[in-house]
Amino acid sequence: MNQVKRSLSLKILLLLVTGIIPNLVIETSVLSQDKIQNTVNAKPQKRDRDRSKTVVLKLPDLVQLVVQNNRELKNNSLNRIIATQELEEAESKFSPTITPSFSVSADRSLESSSNFDSTEVEDSSDFDDFNDTNFSRSLQIGADLLTPLGTDISLTTDPLADFDVLGLQIRQPLMRGAGTKVNRVSVQSARLNNTSQMLERQQSLVDKIVEAIKAYRTLILAQESVKIQRNSLQSRRKDLEAQTALVEAGRRARVDLVQQKASVAEAERQLLNTFNELAQAKSDLLNIIDTNKTLDIVVPDESIEALTNENLPQPVKLSKENLLQKAYAQRPDYLQAKIDVNTTRLDLIEQRDNLRWQLDTVSSIDVGDDIRASAALEFTQTFGDKSPKTALLSSRVNLLQQRSNLEETKQTVAVEISDRIRDINSNFAQVQEARQATKLAQERLKVVRELYLRGRDGIGIFEVTSQQDEVVAAQNTELNIVIDYLNAWTDLEQSSGMTLNIW
Repeated sequence: MNQVKRSLSLKILLLLVTGIIPNLVIETSVLSQDKIQNTVNAKPQKRDRDRSKTVVLKLPDLVQLVVQNNRELKNNSLNRIIATQELEEAESKFSPTITPSFSVSADRSLESSSNFDSTEVEDSSDFDDFNDTNFSRSLQIGADLLTPLGTDISLTTDPLADFDVLGLQIRQPLMRGAGTKVNRVSVQSARLNNTSQMLERQQSLVDKIVEAIKAYRTLILAQESVKIQRNSLQSRRKDLEAQTALVEAGRRARVDLVQQKASVAEAERQLLNTFNELAQAKSDLLNIIDTNKTLDIVVPDESIEALTNENLPQPVKLSKENLLQKAYAQRPDYLQAKIDVNTTRLDLIEQRDNLRWQLDTVSSIDVGDDIRASAALEFTQTFGDKSPKTALLSSRVNLLQQRSNLEETKQTVAVEISDRIRDINSNFAQVQEARQATKLAQERLKVVRELYLRGRDGIGIFEVTSQQDEVVAAQNTELNIVIDYLNAWTDLEQSSGMTLNIW
């Protein structure tokens, strides 16, 4: 009985040695990229889940994540809170302000205590000292109002006075500071500055969205390159198996195995490089999302299938005039150039006003136990100060520069629109050619492989491996051209100012 048990144990041990160990040797001989690919396709193990979470993202989901998580965009949103408050402050320029001031005072004469030569000591008490102290209180309420004409109206009163006290003063500029055009400059400038900050935030948002879209397509490119290289490696391994069988059957020379093995090794190296590129693409995308979470981002199959010829946007007749009209109405940089011109015009109004003489009429009336009224004409002018003229000259030059910048921006927009339309048409034609080139390369590979397996003269393993390389190159070229074509559409959307409307 013990002998039977030892015999069974020996057989089991032999099975383990002859079955498991060779399998382990074969598995360890495969390069690590197969394991990496399996982790991409398969669900992560529990240990991997603790380090990273696989997230399948479509492009709209990615854009939403970028808008929500990016710190730069968050900081711009916080700056908008300050800008809104500054605008409210500027627009309250013509709102009345009220300033109450309440005071309580006590005073006492110290003459009796300063006579130190007197030999008589007056008998006094704390109660008498308290009666010698005078208490008073006052409540001053002041109100001030500036009108768009430049009129400054000040009103003061003291409700706690023994008799009614009312003071009214009106100052009206006649030259400098007079008129609604001058007095509304600060409010208009604040509104333009608020709009400018909004446009700056929009421009930052557009740039970040475009950057995220292109990074997402770079991830598609890397992910599909892995698939192309993996399929190529599997095909070459099958060819190596078939060729090994032919060599063992004596139909091919053993030297042909060297070339095929070298081809497999090269395919393994290229696959490893594509995995590195895929990891880098995911890292770049995480930086744009700006999240502290470790995510393994994967592009879904339906998003990749959208790269087929039928689903690509067609370059129908793009109207340059319509695109220019949209760009001039929506592009943040062009609108900012227009705001810069208007802001400089407002500054020029202020500098011209500063050169005028200060001539004001001042009228006041005080109502108390009696009524007093006065009127005056005040003149103020500083002679010898050349800074106002320098500021005026600087403002004029700045206005000319801003107008030139606006015209240059307008021309730049027109050139960009023309370039984007040309890029789309050119890339679409290249997509058609690349797809045809891929089909032809695949057909040639099929023919060359069949001829080689049939033993046709002139067709060696070198021709097979070379044709395999051409197929891989054609597939990668096609994928790159498709991505370039889609990026050209994204650039056109950005150039015409439609990015925010689309997303």
